[in-house]
Amino acid sequence: PFTYGPWLFCHNGTIEGFDRLRASFERETLPELQATRRGDTDSEQLFLWLLSNAAREGFQLSNDDQSASGDRPDVAGMYAVVRESLRRLLGWCAAIDVVAPTGLNLFLSDGRMLIAVRHSRTLWWKHDATEQSARGAVVIASEPTDADAGNENATESSAPWRELPDPSILTIEASGCSTVRPF
Repeated sequence: PFTYGPWLFCHNGTIEGFDRLRASFERETLPELQATRRGDTDSEQLFLWLLSNAAREGFQLSNDDQSASGDRPDVAGMYAVVRESLRRLLGWCAAIDVVAPTGLNLFLSDGRMLIAVRHSRTLWWKHDATEQSARGAVVIASEPTDADAGNENATESSAPWRELPDPSILTIEASGCSTVRPF
């Protein structure tokens, strides 16, 4: 995973044609974010580019900004940033005639919201409630990890795994509210 301030990012996939798209990513990534880049993976560049797009839409990227503002996370706004950014990326891929699918399973979180994307890979999720908290926990994995996979009659303590449609975006709020949204 990659981090910047409170933001955490994971990417499972490959941006096909990334070498030919690198200049577009770098041109559209804010200089202060591009300067933090430590490697040369498509994943790290994708993260910094997504954060740049979020900053342009008014999202705060540092811990100080969030704690000072005390504002409620804008899950719908971040969903829109991620969806439109990834649609743009897929347009870039089409423009350079990328034949292979671009794998874009990813997670982006600032600790108050989580955005999970499924595109050209498998992604499963379940929402487990506990006796200690009605909010429970959301578990996300490339494949189900227990015997209840696909079991619609799983017990309350072990919710059934659900496969995210391909493509789609799962948003999760700190309250535990989860919504599957279109890509």
